[in-house]
Amino acid sequence: MSGLGYPMGKPQAHKMPTYDPSSGKPWRSGFALRPHAAVKAIKAARLAGLSVSGLLVELIERMPVDAEGRPTWAPPAKPVTTQQELPATG
Repeated sequence: MSGLGYPMGKPQAHKMPTYDPSSGKPWRSGFALRPHAAVKAIKAARLAGLSVSGLLVELIERMPVDAEGRPTWAPPAKPVTTQQELPATG
């Protein structure tokens, strides 16, 4: 869990990514990696002669996906639902 109450790596309904590819601009994402994943990514990128961003692009482009676009290693995801608002007190 992160300090904000959301599990790291899980989608948040109020922060779903969006991107318009017709803009022609690269998509920029701010994301966090667990320490062991960061070390692995940095080392792999360095040894491949790439930036971490370049490594991620290569991995994404080479990732096998099914007809729906889901990675072949991933089971179907449960739908992301919005968080329920807590009742007001007082």
